[in-house]
Amino acid sequence: TEFITPPDLTRTTALILDHPEIDYLVGSVHHVDGTPIDLDRETWLQAVQNAEKGEVGSSTSPSYSYRSVLVQSSPNDSSVPQNCDPDLDQLRPFLLAYFDAQYELITTHQPEVIGHLDLCLLYTPDVSLRSPELGQVWEKVKRNVRYVVDHGGLFEANAAAIRKGWTASYPGPDVLKVKLDSLILSLNGKICLSDDSHGVSYIGLNYIRMKDYLESMGVGEIWYLVSSGQKQSGDMTVGMRGRVVARRLAGDWRIHPFWAQMASAQAQTVNSHSDI
Repeated sequence: TEFITPPDLTRTTALILDHPEIDYLVGSVHHVDGTPIDLDRETWLQAVQNAEKGEVGSSTSPSYSYRSVLVQSSPNDSSVPQNCDPDLDQLRPFLLAYFDAQYELITTHQPEVIGHLDLCLLYTPDVSLRSPELGQVWEKVKRNVRYVVDHGGLFEANAAAIRKGWTASYPGPDVLKVKLDSLILSLNGKICLSDDSHGVSYIGLNYIRMKDYLESMGVGEIWYLVSSGQKQSGDMTVGMRGRVVARRLAGDWRIHPFWAQMASAQAQTVNSHSDI
């Protein structure tokens, strides 16, 4: 599910009601004020600039000022400073709007999985969402995470961030780490794995690097979804639709045979390419 504009959210609600056979939702935000934020850096800058023109979400309660149509911005738009690195004051309205849109999405649909929670930082991964200069941003992050934990949702550990230049997967250490005022893990949030593959070549890409990152952050459990008809003792309720439940991967996820198989497959791929 996505939140581009409020009418899209309404249409998505109707679609879900019309198709009760949908097993689960992955809720994620790819637009702020109707502008894409992960298409390319130039369009992301346009979204930052659009939000800066009128600061929204200055309190922990959602405050919306969305366009009613999708904005298609040109990378050649002279109004966008293409080599700009926005400072925290410039980023603040954008981040506030992003996390308000995310909150609207998760409270409306209670998606079973929350996709790339901090995608808003794609082109500025070194920014700390905890920074005091960002005002209420961190409070809104905490609000969103707590809501997801309360409805039993899973947080997607998404390896796509690594192929896009991050040293870690989503969510970044700010939101995930187990020490120093941790958030997801300290609240017993559930982590699931994803490669966000949009094609065969992306399946499992950077999974080993993501595993190393999650281990370093102190992730002790991995969860996945199963049909509610297969519910066992220890499975957890997820969201309000009831078609799936969350199940913890048995044993120590860090030494699951999957990882050895993945490493072997990657080694074979490298060797086959070197023989060409």
